[in-house]
Amino acid sequence: MTDMDRKRRLRREAEARRSGLAESERRLKSERICQEAIRYLTEESSLLSEGRALFTYLPFRTELDVTPIIEWAWSRQIPVTAPRSNPVSKEMEPVMISSMEEVEENGPWGIREPKPDCPVWTKLDRIGCILMPGLAFDACRRRLGYGGGFYDRFLSRYGRQGLMIPVRLALAFDVQIIPEVPEEEHDYRVDVLITESAVIR
Repeated sequence: MTDMDRKRRLRREAEARRSGLAESERRLKSERICQEAIRYLTEESSLLSEGRALFTYLPFRTELDVTPIIEWAWSRQIPVTAPRSNPVSKEMEPVMISSMEEVEENGPWGIREPKPDCPVWTKLDRIGCILMPGLAFDACRRRLGYGGGFYDRFLSRYGRQGLMIPVRLALAFDVQIIPEVPEEEHDYRVDVLITESAVIR
């Protein structure tokens, strides 16, 4: 079995486990994990200080709901950016949002994205933390994404421009943690992984 085939199988299995959580259980665990993430971001206050932005995904289907973190950032005047994706080039750019009214469900694959009139955040070096989505993770903080390569491609821009990559923070349910995620040369690990039972740095 090739690494690509193995990743496809792992994605199917991980999505099935996550979807298997009851909605009420998923909601409670999401809230608990978000509170732990907010505690981490509060302790590591320099990440989002001095006008640095949070770059966050907008939860989709059964993804862990990071809305409490987005609202926490807004309440502290921390700039919040979310991805707008180009399905042809498979590139994404951070776009500023100041309320959920600036989000629509017309992105590629039906995902939620900032509305077209929201401004692009052009200062990559002023993003302090990225909330990284994923289907599965392991104890070494390897990440299995959805297969589009959007986040790995976005992070590679930092190296090309000689910029320091922001802290990558991933939130996941325990059922998403697997023994080992296959890793390729272009894959980026996360710096911190938070589940309902552990904080892995």
